[in-house]
Amino acid sequence: MILMKYTKTDGAEFISHIDTLRHIGRTLTRAKIDCTYSKGFNPHKNINLSSPLPLGLKSVSEYCVIDTTESEQTFMQKFNDFSPRG
Repeated sequence: MILMKYTKTDGAEFISHIDTLRHIGRTLTRAKIDCTYSKGFNPHKNINLSSPLPLGLKSVSEYCVIDTTESEQTFMQKFNDFSPRG
């Protein structure tokens, strides 16, 4: 399990909470990071975001917990290589 700190600046503050969750999931897929999936009829990646921000509010300290088997250094390198600015 990895606790990740991220920012919502440079236009990302206009992205909703659900779209941020989708963006992180797609970045994990592009970076080929192994994640655990939920159990059930429609499984999804185990990603937990902090409380939602109001739309348009910038933040430099948002948190996300991702259940993965990657080490911290390889996760950070892969995720940052495939993440857009902001």
